Amino acid sequence: MPTRSKHSSLGTRLEQRRRSLSPEQVDTAIHLYNLGWSLARVGERWALTTPPC
Repeated sequence: MPTRSKHSSLGTRLEQRRRSLSPEQVDTAIHLYNLGWSLARVGERWALTTPPC
């Protein structure tokens, strides 16, 4: 999986890895969204975050 490096103001290096949902998790996410869950709430279920802009 691709990684992205970030440098904080202190010069320490932080690694961020992208995670993908399994096909089963995608099906569950779609089901929850169709039940009225917000995308933010669906993402919180798997501790997913959006990448920085």
